[in-house]
Amino acid sequence: MNADNPPTSGSVIEFKRLPNGTFAPGSGGRVRGSRNRVSKEAVEAVHSMRDLAIAQLRSKLEAGDSDALFFVLERIVGKGRSLDGLDASPEGVREALSDGTVTTSEAKDVATMLARLADVEAVEKLRADIEELRQMVERGNGPFSR
Repeated sequence: MNADNPPTSGSVIEFKRLPNGTFAPGSGGRVRGSRNRVSKEAVEAVHSMRDLAIAQLRSKLEAGDSDALFFVLERIVGKGRSLDGLDASPEGVREALSDGTVTTSEAKDVATMLARLADVEAVEKLRADIEELRQMVERGNGPFSR
């Protein structure tokens, strides 16, 4: 049902569209307060499969399926796990990534953190240099003194 195909049943909802194809104000979209059609049924279906899912996961873990293992560890330990003992230098992160100690997303997060820390250190150094120059100028023995 759209602007080209008006509803044929006794529906009171009328869909009007603007020239750019979007819904006109007050027309279309979900009725305020309405519930998702399938959400309750989907949740019930997932709950009914809980025991089967756990049994399948257990059998995959017992068979040594690494994807199942990572799935469980990610849910237990979490993606934001602590990386204790990680050498936070670029070489250390590269080595941890290559030997599987960290995931690619964890390595990316560490690399981003290192870059931001380097930026902060550079700004602090610039501030200290500016302050030193300011004091030299005030004393009259700076590079711009006459």
